[in-house]
Order: sequence, then structure tokens, then C-alpha cells
Amino acid sequence: MFFPVLAPGTEVTATSHQEGVVGIVFTTGATAELALRNALSAAGEIRVRMKDDDADS
Repeated sequence: MFFPVLAPGTEVTATSHQEGVVGIVFTTGATAELALRNALSAAGEIRVRMKDDDADS
């Protein structure tokens, strides 16, 4: 599950601490290792688009 923390269009003023978080990934698994793998897999699918990104990307 992905829970967004910032609304679309919110300006991110820092990325070096907690204020740069755009969302939280929650996962489960039969073991802690599987839950971690699920979290890493889900996190790899998250895309943050920046203001100057091309629309075709």
C-alpha cells in the first residue's frame, strides 16, 4: 500500500530530511525478509514527477 504524504503540486523545499518524504510504503509478508522484499519492490515502482519533467517520460 502507498500512502501519499504530500498533495500533488506541493513544493518540496528539502530532500535531506523527513520533509522531503512524498509517501509511505506499507507491505506485509510471511516473514520479515519477504515483507522487506515486497517493500523494496513496491518502492521501485514509485515515480515522482518534477515540475520540469517532460510529459513523455
